[in-house]
Amino acid sequence: MLNKTDIEFLLMYKKKSLSESDLLKYSNWFSNTDISSIKEFVNEHLIAYNKNHQGIIENSSKYPDQKPDPNRTGYGRFVSKFEEEKHMIRDMFNKFNKSQIKGDYIVIDYEVPLMSYKNFGIGDIDLILDYKNIIYLVEAKAKRYGKSGPSDSLVSCAVQINNYATLVNQIRLRADFNIPNEKPIRKAIMIYKNTRAYRDLEKINSFPILKKFLQQQEISIFVMNTQSLFTNYKIVKEVIF
Repeated sequence: MLNKTDIEFLLMYKKKSLSESDLLKYSNWFSNTDISSIKEFVNEHLIAYNKNHQGIIENSSKYPDQKPDPNRTGYGRFVSKFEEEKHMIRDMFNKFNKSQIKGDYIVIDYEVPLMSYKNFGIGDIDLILDYKNIIYLVEAKAKRYGKSGPSDSLVSCAVQINNYATLVNQIRLRADFNIPNEKPIRKAIMIYKNTRAYRDLEKINSFPILKKFLQQQEISIFVMNTQSLFTNYKIVKEVIF
């Protein structure tokens, strides 16, 4: 089992308003912790990266509800009781999976579980993209229906995707999704312009600790062209530090 400190830092991203001082504490923990033991624990509780999918779809337009989507084919079309982000990543998968290649990238999968059960709380990788011949593990942030945008800071996004990518067993991931060894696996954050994360990005020079962390961990940022559902989801800007 994981100790209390490890769990605290693994789930730190759930505090939406993480600051640079939080990131500094996280960086110190990350640098001084034997991540391999944590990774081993997580992988012991994983069946396969492309199994046990728990995507959310809508039962009806009038009374939306949540239920498993094991075939990864469904996504809600009515956003009244759903986060638009969850609709978006399902729509992206349906439009840009391997059998529907229409854009600049291929969506290999979405909501990829890191463990075979959800109760622990580590969560899912939002998207796995094949973009410019590089595989990206992506944390996506879109606006939420009826709201001005998610409150997640760019620090929160960086901590979250760094944890997820660190815990992934790349050998198993490549095998489960038939990813060739010559394709590197990297980290990325996908954001829209009406999110707090994008506002943080605009002021990145005011966040030297965050900027250095993004550079050290090689986390790219994809800025998208629109925040509306059922569109072309084009990456209009790629930021690499």
